[in-house]
Amino acid sequence: MYPSNNALTLALIASSASAAVLPPRAVMDLRIMPMGASITRGVASSDENGYRLDLRNLLQADGTAVTYVGSVSFGNMSNNWNEGHPGKVIQEVDEVALTDGCYDYLPNVILLNAGTNDCNIPGKEPETAPQRYSTLLANIRQHAPDAVVIASSLVPNLKDSTDECIQKLNPGLHEAVQNATSAGQKTGWVDMYNVVPKSEIHTNDSTHPTDAGYQMMAEAWYREIKNVVANISAPDPNGKPVPDTQPVTS
Repeated sequence: MYPSNNALTLALIASSASAAVLPPRAVMDLRIMPMGASITRGVASSDENGYRLDLRNLLQADGTAVTYVGSVSFGNMSNNWNEGHPGKVIQEVDEVALTDGCYDYLPNVILLNAGTNDCNIPGKEPETAPQRYSTLLANIRQHAPDAVVIASSLVPNLKDSTDECIQKLNPGLHEAVQNATSAGQKTGWVDMYNVVPKSEIHTNDSTHPTDAGYQMMAEAWYREIKNVVANISAPDPNGKPVPDTQPVTS
């Protein structure tokens, strides 16, 4: 027996209501630019990929296509591009990015971890670093306006004076991101200081995560990408083509 017209109408309404509460679509194509200094590049990880390979594996397991972009090729993975510049402070990360063509790739996600060297290098005036971070965020917005900038606090440091500085600086970085969000920039935030424990920082340099620490960073980036997925636009097809890479290590 076929359903009456009323029954069929009710069934269609129920079906539509069910469809309306489905979770948001997964982003199937990410063009990610990891940005920062040596931790972004993956220094002191055994494969010199840092968090990048672990993060790509997590995203690809969800069916998401991942392409890394940047001006630096580093690590034993394929597609090992990033914008990680060891030893650079926030202002220098900003200045390099403005001149090396990285924004021409038109990333739709930027993972920003910068500021450790403002604390680790004497004389860099970390108390004013949040202002320079705000300038960096503004320049990112100007040159990659469609990108979601997922920024993070700095990981712990085993050197007491540096770690004290980092703990003072992290709230200022977070405030800069909140101000950028209020001004209309698409952002996310990850509290990496409480993601990576001091037990997973290398004792020989006091600064860089161990392989397990980088894995923790990858998982935290992954969670926040999923959290902001609704704000991520498809990659702009006008972005500069991404060259193939060969494994590059130090």
